[in-house]
Amino acid sequence: MPLRTFTSALGHGDVVRVPPSEAYLETMATGLGEVFGWNSERAQAYLRGL
Repeated sequence: MPLRTFTSALGHGDVVRVPPSEAYLETMATGLGEVFGWNSERAQAYLRGL
């Protein structure tokens, strides 16, 4: 089950949601490769599915 957390002084309904940046996704894909041995394609497919 996906879990998203953040800290904000704003209320839940006042937060503007934006997609993650490419740089963030690349960092996450690198981590998935390091931890699970996933290749770039598998990591990117996983991240797109979130």
